[in-house]
Amino acid sequence: MLFRPPRVAPVLVGLGAVLVTLALVATGVFLFLETPISLSSFFLGLWVFLLLVLAALNGWRTWCCWALRYHLTRDALTIHWGHRKEVVPMREFRKLVSSQGKSISWSAGVHGFAHHVGPGNVAELGLTSFYATHLSPANLVYLLAGDRRYGLSLEDPQRFERYLETCLGLGPLSWQDARIEEGRLVHLPFWRDTWALAMLVGAFLINLALFAYLSYHYPQIPSFLALHFAPSGQVDRIGLKLEVFKLPGIALVVLGGNGLMGILLHVKERYMAYLTLVVALLVQMLFWVAAVRIAG
Repeated sequence: MLFRPPRVAPVLVGLGAVLVTLALVATGVFLFLETPISLSSFFLGLWVFLLLVLAALNGWRTWCCWALRYHLTRDALTIHWGHRKEVVPMREFRKLVSSQGKSISWSAGVHGFAHHVGPGNVAELGLTSFYATHLSPANLVYLLAGDRRYGLSLEDPQRFERYLETCLGLGPLSWQDARIEEGRLVHLPFWRDTWALAMLVGAFLINLALFAYLSYHYPQIPSFLALHFAPSGQVDRIGLKLEVFKLPGIALVVLGGNGLMGILLHVKERYMAYLTLVVALLVQMLFWVAAVRIAG
């Protein structure tokens, strides 16, 4: 049977946060378009980018909250939250404990208004894993299973308890192991490779610095620039100075393609992934040289 926690309050708050952030993004875009290109406009664009990331993060958390559910069968309790699925075997169940206003101190994880996913220290119980959307600790139910404890929010705790007792009385149909399953993307070995991450982040920072460099020098750049040189050294293409931003733009596209390729290759060919990321780094440096030559 499927049980869902109360979700209206945290979902509305999450959607409100997304809308406010998007409103700030729209304001930032308007100011960016009205501001002459300079180092100030670069930081304004960076602020807009970070706000977009924040809006995406808030949207993801809101979706995870909406998707939270508890699937109880004779074999196990399966907790679904976004990309995560945690299986608690029925044979490990010990008892349900009402919250009775027990105090909680939160630690790592996702914790916001009426949305708590992650560990917390509960008085009289100890370390507890929360998958909850409670407005008050009094709305919580604690499930003790083996040496683990779970904090759940239930619209009808009595109904959950009755169904749990029925499942325990009937006994399991199959053997289930306690486990946590994350999405495939989260489990990619790339995210645990320090060298690969350092090269990817380093290439992005070099690209970002190139945007900042060109924005800083843009007011002093002549209206028309020599954008390409023939093998003889003669200028064979002249363009508007705004075209100078094609350099970091093309470099960013190369970084995106090589970064995606590196993530995919890393699964089976780690050194090929390294080579792809090294090429991305070199491309950023080469475009730096070209930008300094053109705009310097």
